[in-house]
Amino acid sequence: MKTEQNVVAAQATMAGQAWATAFGVLMAEMAGCFPWRDLRLLARDDDAGDADGAEAA
Repeated sequence: MKTEQNVVAAQATMAGQAWATAFGVLMAEMAGCFPWRDLRLLARDDDAGDADGAEAA
C-alpha cells in the first residue's frame, strides 16, 4: 500500500510541476495583455494553488 501511495504522490507532484511550467509559458505569451507586472503576478498566484482544479474554501 505504501508503494502505491508513493506512486500517487509522485504523479501528483509531476502533474503540478507540468501545470506550473505550462502556466508560466502561457503567462509569458500573454505578458503584453497585462502591462503591469502586479496583474501578472496576481493571476499567477491566484492559480498557483488550483492545479488540480479545486477551489480553495
